[in-house]
Amino acid sequence: MVEKIIRERRYKNSLSKKLLEECLKLYSNSTKSLTFGLNHVKMRNFDKATNDFIDANDAPVLCGMKFNGDNQQISPVKNENNFLMTMLEIPLSFAMEVSYQNKHKKEEIN
Repeated sequence: MVEKIIRERRYKNSLSKKLLEECLKLYSNSTKSLTFGLNHVKMRNFDKATNDFIDANDAPVLCGMKFNGDNQQISPVKNENNFLMTMLEIPLSFAMEVSYQNKHKKEEIN
């Protein structure tokens, strides 16, 4: 979505373009974190998966923060960021819950 906005020059000014380019980098890192998290789930390492999913959630949060009232910019991807944060909560909640349950099982055994 961000690439399309940049490619089609559908941004309001050069500052918006710069912020969108920074968001694109954040999303790239987020994709890597999400992939690592999914791989950690497959390996049943839910603590690391939780950390990866938290890292993945940084992109929409930080991107949204770049567009704020101080710089008079409005994010053209605000709705998409909100949706992405909601979708990232699903694997994060799952990994956190399983990690929590695993820790309590270990405590019961000891």
